[in-house]
Amino acid sequence: MIPTTASAEPTPVLENTAGSPNATWNHDGTAIYAWNWVAGRVQRVDLASQTATDLKVVPTGQEVVSLAASPNGDELLLSRGQYGGHKDLWAVPLEIESGLPSGDPVRLTNPVTDDRHAAYAADGRNVVYGARNIERHLWSFPLDGATGQLADAQRRQLTSAAPRNYYPAVSADGAQLAWTAHPSVQGFLYRATIDSMETEKITGLWGRGNREIGASFAPDGERIVYASPRDGSYELWRADCVLCLPLALTRTESPARDSLPTWSPVGENVVFMSTRAGSWDLWGVALERGAEPQQLTSQRGAETYPVWSPDGRRVAFRSQQPEGTDIWQYDIESASTTPLVQAPGEEAWGSWHPSGRSFYFSSNRTGAFEIWMSDGANEPVQVTRLETLTRGLPEAGLYTKFAVTADALILPLEDRRGEVWLLER
Repeated sequence: MIPTTASAEPTPVLENTAGSPNATWNHDGTAIYAWNWVAGRVQRVDLASQTATDLKVVPTGQEVVSLAASPNGDELLLSRGQYGGHKDLWAVPLEIESGLPSGDPVRLTNPVTDDRHAAYAADGRNVVYGARNIERHLWSFPLDGATGQLADAQRRQLTSAAPRNYYPAVSADGAQLAWTAHPSVQGFLYRATIDSMETEKITGLWGRGNREIGASFAPDGERIVYASPRDGSYELWRADCVLCLPLALTRTESPARDSLPTWSPVGENVVFMSTRAGSWDLWGVALERGAEPQQLTSQRGAETYPVWSPDGRRVAFRSQQPEGTDIWQYDIESASTTPLVQAPGEEAWGSWHPSGRSFYFSSNRTGAFEIWMSDGANEPVQVTRLETLTRGLPEAGLYTKFAVTADALILPLEDRRGEVWLLER
């Protein structure tokens, strides 16, 4: 919050939310409504008392990407939907005096388009919003073995059946691909051999709009670990063969969440991101029966998006701090953290080349997310230069996860088309 006076300094209103840029004033300027990504909640923050109250209007597995409060304080609009999927507009009736919900949310739009950034007319009767058609598919970009840059060979679209695909992961031998796809509201895990892209669904739990995410192969390429809210809160699950019945690896109670695991390339250990300690941190768990998760990082901000180095000695992760969002690394032997990539802009996902000689990462330092490469000795170089504003890496860092094989980058690319719509209430 910044007072509109000369030389005013900004002051924090809601801290430790790590990636919740979505907020809006209430009708009389005494409070704000904000999406808290760490807690997975929309909160009303009273500015006088600095107290935050959960509105309880967001189901597990869904996110909010924009909010708007009506001019007279009787309604809050949410752009809400599954992580990774299209968002719809929902109206939450409010008690004007307390600013808290007076009834259940009501859906105003349907999940044909991605609807967000709604704004009320001055009289509060009509709403204008952006409606976007987005398809996200996985593409293979060949790499030059000598330089690590893109080769001249033809790019290849790997997915086509479902409109939204993301979180690609490859097996240690580079032959198999696993990812999350949304054929509908649900998000399932799929697997395919990269050469043929003969695809099979490897999870299939229906109900409550479940979304399985973050698949990671064991070194043998047969077992997987992933995150799912199948029991109410995001937890880690493992399967001892790709089509086997999954077994719970971790247990949490809402609002704590375990997510986006990565399996060590040299052993029976998994590192994941979790809010068990109140903010997003890295945790590790051994795959032996009865092993308890152990906290690995505890920096001021948020540590997310872990990925192992090929030798199993380090874990790279995204660190969101007040001074910037960069990529750090955790040393397994010394239990210490050091910067890996620090630069202007926002760094998101990273991944080592299987040889270990270079590190690739997504960054929006040029204004949009692109893939960059670092060899640890020289300045990073830009690898991708995607053609147009209507196609490119996802705009949100959370969905820029990519995979690296010995000879290719596997990237999620979005096709985006948008319009502005008027909703007459």
